[in-house]
Amino acid sequence: MNKTLYRKYKPNNFSNIIGQFYIKKILLNSLVNNMISHAYIFSGPRGVGKTSIARIFAKSINCTNKINGDACCVCNNCKLFSSSDCMDIIELDAASNNGINEIRNLIDSTKFIPNIFSKKIYIIDEAHMLTNSSWNALLKTLEDPPKNVVFIFATTEVNKIPLTILSRCQRFDFEKISNDVLKQFVHNIITLENIKISSDAIDEIISISDGSVRDCLSILNQTQSYSNNEITANDIREIFGLLDTKSKINLVNLIINNDIINISLLINKYELKGVNFYKLCFQLIEILLDKLFHIKSGSLENLKILNEDNINSFDLSEKQLLSLIEILQNGIIQIKNNIDDKFFFELIALNCVSYLNNNKSIVHKEITVENKPINNTNLSKANIDQSIDNEVEKNAPKIISNIDSEEIKCSNVKFENVVTSRKLENKVVQKDIFQQLNNQPYSLKEMKLENIIQNKNAPKEEQDNTPIEETPKKENLILAELDKNLVLNFSEIAFNNNNEIKAKLNLIFDNIRDTIPRNPEEAYIIDASKILIASNNGFVFMFDDEMSSTNLNLISDNEEFILYIKEKFGSVYKVIGVTRKQARDFSESVKDLKRNYKVYQDVNIEKLKLKIKTNASTKEIALEIFGEDIGK
Repeated sequence: MNKTLYRKYKPNNFSNIIGQFYIKKILLNSLVNNMISHAYIFSGPRGVGKTSIARIFAKSINCTNKINGDACCVCNNCKLFSSSDCMDIIELDAASNNGINEIRNLIDSTKFIPNIFSKKIYIIDEAHMLTNSSWNALLKTLEDPPKNVVFIFATTEVNKIPLTILSRCQRFDFEKISNDVLKQFVHNIITLENIKISSDAIDEIISISDGSVRDCLSILNQTQSYSNNEITANDIREIFGLLDTKSKINLVNLIINNDIINISLLINKYELKGVNFYKLCFQLIEILLDKLFHIKSGSLENLKILNEDNINSFDLSEKQLLSLIEILQNGIIQIKNNIDDKFFFELIALNCVSYLNNNKSIVHKEITVENKPINNTNLSKANIDQSIDNEVEKNAPKIISNIDSEEIKCSNVKFENVVTSRKLENKVVQKDIFQQLNNQPYSLKEMKLENIIQNKNAPKEEQDNTPIEETPKKENLILAELDKNLVLNFSEIAFNNNNEIKAKLNLIFDNIRDTIPRNPEEAYIIDASKILIASNNGFVFMFDDEMSSTNLNLISDNEEFILYIKEKFGSVYKVIGVTRKQARDFSESVKDLKRNYKVYQDVNIEKLKLKIKTNASTKEIALEIFGEDIGK
């Protein structure tokens, strides 16, 4: 049986080790100067040479013909070591031998002098798997060891080793092997093995191996039998279910363009190809980081995935890039801890879409609004607000209409959040619904500016209480409605709260919470911490994270989800999700509604007309309407 490549080319002395330069130098100098410590800890990622260097170090310690500290590999001790027949070299796999009894036997064996070698070496692999009692048993031996004993602990998780052990050992932190060193090593191997493989395919292998020599050789070994011709990069992607950069950029652009249908189709295609969604998240983060580094530095150097040809293939701001990276990082944890990685990747993609469409790029500019007289002094829909709109559009035509905090300069005085705030327009509270709940006057803050001026002095029965219809952009429509309905539905459910219904629904929910989802619809609610409030109108789930609540609200009007709620809870309830912070904020709003609405100071129409006629500044007009609430 042929040996695998990583076993065939396993190093047998320090000169054959690739990478880890400073570690090799320190260990070789300690061998030359006979300054051997009694205990070492080799920590670092998998496949970078920890166990191999531990064995070479053990061989070199007992070599009788060292060459600059390195093992000669020809003396009797070196040959005996290579034959694995020596009882003075004890290797222990702590993953399967981590109990107190195994460690006690090991400690008892240290009392005996070596049979052949000058030093008895104990190599304990996966040392972080040892139990606390095992470490406690070793503690005394490490503190005062026999003079002919050396311990070498190899681990990938040094943080799990007790500090009392770390303080008694020399610690060496191994690094991942750089891509350049790995590439040269692979070229040497394919020359010796006569493997036909393209340079692009080698780059893909190195990318997959992520700095691990063992992984790199295992992957290369796996590709040998794939084709009689030259192995290409596409072959590597097919073997390991990988995607090319173009495909990953395409997914990013679909997310930017809010193309949910094609995102779903593409993810289904990825699943059929056997794509690893866990790794795909990391690769998308690398793409976004490359874009971020390029924006910050303007340089193409040190980019991992993107290059000059594709660096401008998608457009995102720094804030958007950082937020998407955070969403993907949080999603990686969910994918890692769940079986259905495709399902959770879909949720991550939807969360990215939701964020981008709820936080469109804003051009922050100082806008100078000229203090021109307003020809039409009739306080109606066409005057103050429209005149300001005209000035804003004339001075900055490219500003997006949903700016929520622009800075306007009037008469050389800066002030923020004035009457031109457009965020309120997408969140106008439907007054007829609130009137049914509580017959109180409306807060001016809940109304559009044109309605405030037009209706202020009209008799109550003649007031126009119908909000002006607006036509939001197509990409904002779903999220604008979602955001508005969240407030309305929460208020309606809270006003009609029924503890009996809540108790009944909680019993049903408790049976499915924290279980494995039996269908896609159930997966949207099982992570909820509890049912917060409930009534005949619907009920509110509370979540510990914003991503889960957002995903529930996006799916809540889906036909399959409505049928699931009816089947599970016995009625067609309106279901919404909130975070703890949202719950607190919404509750305060409901309390305000149950009491009296907060009514702003009355607007003196005559004073307002006078200010307009005398060409008062926009700030003065706004102050007349909103008083001290400007800038809050």
